[in-house]
Amino acid sequence: MEDGRGNPLTNQHSPYVLWNAMIKPIQPYAIRGALWYQGESITEGLQLYPVVMEHVITSWTQQWGQGEFPFYFVQLAAQDADSSRPEVREAQAQALKVPNTAMAVAMDIGEKKNVHSKNEQDLCDRLARIAVRLLPSSPL
Repeated sequence: MEDGRGNPLTNQHSPYVLWNAMIKPIQPYAIRGALWYQGESITEGLQLYPVVMEHVITSWTQQWGQGEFPFYFVQLAAQDADSSRPEVREAQAQALKVPNTAMAVAMDIGEKKNVHSKNEQDLCDRLARIAVRLLPSSPL
């Protein structure tokens, strides 16, 4: 029986499924920016990661038609996994070349064996500090 992993219409990791199920429904609403906390699967296509991440950022700004809104993302937390390799951190940092981006560092708050850190409060605080510092103070 098909479990959906090979089907781009039902695979939860498919960019099409993710966009259509999670982002497209909120697209009619105005936003001031995006906070992005991605999964660990980027290590599979590491060479393409900077290109894909740049495309994610620019396509979101194009879809909303609001110019280059802020896109702040989270560095993957440190853990005992392939995602902790220096090449992964380098690939993530390359996304900072896109205008209006920033990265919250998470190297020091991860858990060795758990991809979902229990210390998300500090991470949220870091993202909030970035937003307060970099967002224009004008209202929507």
